[in-house]
Formats: sequence, C-alpha cells, structure tokens
Amino acid sequence: MLIIRALAVVVMVITCCACMQAKQRYDGTNQPEILAVDPAAPVTAADLRRERIVLFAPTALGPLAPFDPAARLEFPFALADRVDLLMKGHDGRVGEVLPDSDAPRWNEGRVPATAGAHVVVLTQVISLNQVKGGTGLGSRPDHIEAVVDLRALDVNGAVLYRKHAVGEADVSEKPKIVTDNGKPESLAAAAALDVALSDFRTFLSAQNELANQPTGLANPPTHIAIVVDSAPSGADVLIDGTFRGTTPLKLSMPARQVKIRIEHQGFSAWERDVVPRADMPIKPALIPIPLPVPVEPPPAG
Repeated sequence: MLIIRALAVVVMVITCCACMQAKQRYDGTNQPEILAVDPAAPVTAADLRRERIVLFAPTALGPLAPFDPAARLEFPFALADRVDLLMKGHDGRVGEVLPDSDAPRWNEGRVPATAGAHVVVLTQVISLNQVKGGTGLGSRPDHIEAVVDLRALDVNGAVLYRKHAVGEADVSEKPKIVTDNGKPESLAAAAALDVALSDFRTFLSAQNELANQPTGLANPPTHIAIVVDSAPSGADVLIDGTFRGTTPLKLSMPARQVKIRIEHQGFSAWERDVVPRADMPIKPALIPIPLPVPVEPPPAG
C-alpha cells in the first residue's frame, strides 16, 4: 500500500511539472490574457494591465555541456519558475525554439519569434573551475566555481541589462551516482544563475515602462552618431569585425551592442563590447608593444 501511495505522489509531481512547463513554453503566439473583471464594474487602466512576459532563451552551456546537456532547457525553465513565484505582475516563459543564448543572431537586432515578450533573457555559462580546498580543521573542501553571464534585451534587440555572476558547489570526496543536474558543475552554474537573476529582478522591478511592441520594420532602431578616436591617431577601426576607417572617425552606430576593435601598428589592439549612446567618449590610449631587448654577444676569447 505504501508503495502504491508513493508511486501516486511521484506521478502527481511529474504531472504538475509537465503542466507548468507546458504553460511556460512560448512560440511567439502566446499573448498574456487581460485580467478578469466584473462586467458590471467600470474598467480601469489597472484592470487592463497585462503581465510583463519575461522570455528566456535556451542557455548556452559552454563548458557545462559535457556534464549536463539537459541544462540547456532545464535552466531556463527553472529561472522562469522563479520569475513566476517571486515577481508579481511578471510571467516567466521559455522559448525552446529560440537560438541558444550565445548565437550571433542575438547581436543582429530583434528576433521575430520573441514577438509579444517585454524582455528577452539570455544566459550563458562562461567558465567552470575546480578550486582546491584547504587541509586545516574547518577548511572548505574542493569546490567548483562557475561564472555565468546574464543579458537582457528589449523588444528591438538592444541590451537593457548585463551581469556576470559567480556560483559555487562543493565536490564530494566520495561521489555517489547522481543525475547530471546533481553534479557539482551543474549545481555551481545553477547557483550563479540564481545570483544573476536576483540582481536582474531588482533592476526589472524598477523599470516602469517596458513596451511589448517592437519598432515597426519600416522604422528600424535609431542609429547613434559617435566619434571613435585613439592616442595615437591613425588606427584602424573595426566594428563587429568589419573595417570602417581610421581614427579619428565619425560613425553612425545601431542602438545595440557592438564589438569595437582599434588596431595600430606597434601597439596592442584595444577591443570592447559596447552599446553606443549619445556623447559616448571612445578614445583609448593604445599601449605600445615593448621592443625586444637586444642580446649582446659574449666577449671574444
């Protein structure tokens, strides 16, 4: 009898999880429902307010892929759960068919399949490192340290928020047979994502207005005029790998994250990922490459 009851509980848990994930799946056609109101009561703006859809793309696992390949979707669903539980007025969803979070497509403007979402969240596991523990009494054992990146985009594909976070998980001295998501590498990455999401929730709660309608195709995102210079001048400027001229240089840049690289013979290259904004100063002082020290021949005789 106890076995039958236990099996029934397991079935109920699995069914609830499946229903929750089905609700959180997003294909670009899901639209938030208007809150139910009394037909006899006057309709107010608050009655018609829609929940903000926070849409998670599949996680780019990077070094975690060999340890827990299923985390590609398990992590986004877990993060969407936390949005649903902890953020009133927000609806966490997962776009299973969206490009992975590190795909170049996310740097090319909005993705049509995100239509209807207010914000798109990209997550990526950057590194996993095993840290040697101490040997003294009370010292921490060996543990895994994970670094993750969380990036949030608005409906036009521009970066709203970015955060690197660190998470840790102890390495058992006597590991037992565990599932992939119970491995210390996966636990450390999940802990790091939880930290990143916590800070992001604080940021998102302070955003009073987030449109869920992108700029129309006939009206592309605004371009911003910036000046790229360097010391010394005359350096080559590459935007997303494409040569655009030499410094000083005036450019019209899209309002999204771009990679700027400045190269000058005899100097180390300067490179940054930036989101252009008006009056942004870009004039790095390039660092000379040290000349090799000549080696004098030994004295004769």
